[in-house]
Amino acid sequence: MGAGIFLILQLISMLHLISWCNKRWMPYAGSNQCGLFGLFLSTVSFIASFAGILVLYILYVPNSSCMFNIFTIIWTAVLVKIMMAVSLHSKKVNEGLLSSGIMGSYIVFLCWSALHSEPRTGKCYTEMKIGKDGNWATIIVSEKC
Repeated sequence: MGAGIFLILQLISMLHLISWCNKRWMPYAGSNQCGLFGLFLSTVSFIASFAGILVLYILYVPNSSCMFNIFTIIWTAVLVKIMMAVSLHSKKVNEGLLSSGIMGSYIVFLCWSALHSEPRTGKCYTEMKIGKDGNWATIIVSEKC
């Protein structure tokens, strides 16, 4: 129950961030702004999303018997592609590519988080050791703090 509430609060905060980014960096339909920074950020977000999906395949699908991991990664890729396709129809959706790019990166992060929380004893978990005290994800998280 607590995890569901946490995800809902996280989603609400992501939507506020995306709304702020759109107001700040994307031009309005009637304005003369260029919006190159917003286009650059959306391109970087989509490249990071698809690169993240590729990394997820490399790390969490060591063999073809990991059907849950394969399904989860493919479903994430399909969602990112659907969001990108919907955002390209600007007559129906007025948010642009930046919204779907940021949300796509967030969805890939959630997929990584779900796959990374698998039991360490499973056959579909490959651990890339950095040192004897932790793996590469531990190093990244400790650098943020």
